[in-house]
Amino acid sequence: METTDYEKQANDFLTMTDTTLSTIFESNRKYFTDDEEPRDVYTVTLSRNNRKYVFSFGQSLIQSGKR
Repeated sequence: METTDYEKQANDFLTMTDTTLSTIFESNRKYFTDDEEPRDVYTVTLSRNNRKYVFSFGQSLIQSGKR
């Protein structure tokens, strides 16, 4: 799979700021209260030095079917 310009910019930013990105697939489920279809849901962690930011991310419905 070819890297997009957007992905390259994101990877460059992570490298420049010595930040790591970790994603863990949690489930395929309805994420928002008004979802009609399930989507892939991930736990995302951004880490730098001794700090972490953890959040849940619901993939777009169109992208959820592409694994």
